[in-house]
Amino acid sequence: MILEQYLQPVYDAVISITQLYGLPGFFVAMILQSIIAPIPSEALLILGGASFGWLWGGIIGSLGETAGAVIGFYIARKGGRPVAERFLGKTVFDFADKWFDLYGAKAVIIGRLIPVVPFDAVSYGAGMTKIKFSVFIIATAITSFPRAFFFTLLGDFVADTILREGFISGFNKAFILIGSIALTLFVFQHVISRKMKKQPLISFSKIRGFAKTYLTKKSNRDEEQ
Repeated sequence: MILEQYLQPVYDAVISITQLYGLPGFFVAMILQSIIAPIPSEALLILGGASFGWLWGGIIGSLGETAGAVIGFYIARKGGRPVAERFLGKTVFDFADKWFDLYGAKAVIIGRLIPVVPFDAVSYGAGMTKIKFSVFIIATAITSFPRAFFFTLLGDFVADTILREGFISGFNKAFILIGSIALTLFVFQHVISRKMKKQPLISFSKIRGFAKTYLTKKSNRDEEQ
């Protein structure tokens, strides 16, 4: 695994690339975050939306994520688990193993659409399975765009609202927006699953369990360092 003492400088460098070099820097930053686990894509996408607007932020962000996903996929497929773990870390890789055991090929689509699932964990995990590259790239592309546009829209909205109405009012509106979207997705998923009389596509209890385990292990590893 990449040494912990290098993670903060890497994160700072990625943010600096975005701020200094505009859209090309943002594209490179999105590729890097898709390969290096500790860099959250959500934070960069929100920053991209606030800096470049939702349209260009969403387009460049999704293209960068997709390019990074391809690199992560081939690192795992060609280099095997030992090489992939150097980039992802054993804790996150174990998370990916369980995720693919639970959902199989659907794990790519589901994982891309759920913020609590690390983006790069899905890419590396898929590379270790027998999934075809064509299936992986199509699933990644069609899910990266709505995911990227969601967070860049959020960043654009928050930046615009805070500048126009002040921090407190703007923050409250952003909180209401996020909560409303989350509730809508939750209700929609369960209504569809009931109509189909099948097990829900997304098991929120299992996702919460995975996320809790992942965060706990990561916290323990940080304390040991």
